[in-house]
Amino acid sequence: MDKFLEFLIRVIQILKPDIKRWIVRIFVVSGIALVSQRIWEPYLQAALEKYFRLNVPNTEPTGWAFIVIGIALYFVNLYVEHVSRPKEIVQPRPVIEVEFEDKDPFVYTEPSGASGHTIRGYRVKVTNTGPQDIDGCIVYLDRMSSLTEPGFKNAYVPIALITQQQRQQNRRGGEFKLRSGQPKYIEVAWLDERSVESQIVLQYENPAIPNMVKRGDYLLSLVAYGGGPPVSGMYRLCVDGGGYLRFERHSEERAGEQPWAEEIMIVDSKWPVASGFQKRMEHQGFNLRWSRPEKVPSRRTEGYEVMFEVDPKARTKRQIQLKDGSTLIGKRA
Repeated sequence: MDKFLEFLIRVIQILKPDIKRWIVRIFVVSGIALVSQRIWEPYLQAALEKYFRLNVPNTEPTGWAFIVIGIALYFVNLYVEHVSRPKEIVQPRPVIEVEFEDKDPFVYTEPSGASGHTIRGYRVKVTNTGPQDIDGCIVYLDRMSSLTEPGFKNAYVPIALITQQQRQQNRRGGEFKLRSGQPKYIEVAWLDERSVESQIVLQYENPAIPNMVKRGDYLLSLVAYGGGPPVSGMYRLCVDGGGYLRFERHSEERAGEQPWAEEIMIVDSKWPVASGFQKRMEHQGFNLRWSRPEKVPSRRTEGYEVMFEVDPKARTKRQIQLKDGSTLIGKRA
């Protein structure tokens, strides 16, 4: 007897949060079912006989009442759990956002404040604009292309970059915590300008990976991952004619200043480019524009093979030759 009581107490403790509600539901539904039995019993017998060919005698009214009570309890509980109970308020996910300021990324020199040719590096600022702290933030060098060497490829991208604190503490990079409203600086690249033989050093999270590229003109796509959708930014990394390292935001206003040759094209929304073709081009950093809208072919371009040709007379442009012979002229945005 004692063991049975202990078992009963354990069951009650397990069901304690909902046992009062269940007792109330059982008594209410049972009372309604028993009181209204004379009303629903003929309909139930007729339905069983019509649809299931069951001739149920009226000798066990209590049994049928319990069946109806069980079914009614199931639907009452279903309604309470999924309809009447207030839905949980989903809090917006925190967002990590690359700071796209009008000014160029932060530059530092070693020693600090040095003038002339020195060790010069650049960082980008990352800020958590969400209401909650984020534990798993990371910034990747997602894509990298050369503006002077069409065949250039960085075999290690996409690859994570290191933060300023990780570099200063000589720690391996990777994910980092970003508090709400707190900025962090992500190391991108540096160069020892004092030696003409030196190469640009990219700040990968893993120092064991080869991270040097020769002096040149590059376009970098940085992507920040956090609590929300990834945020990307385009930057230009180059060594100017004076041997100084330069790193700046790539924008439409700056596109015509230098020969940013054959990368991105301007969209002409009047032309309904097929969605699949357009997505593939945008994934490669291209938007689309027809050079002569009046000569645009009437059929869609979905599935067409594209061929890229550099116009040697205008290095700010690129031609895309479609399979039907029509030509797209692109300009960096």
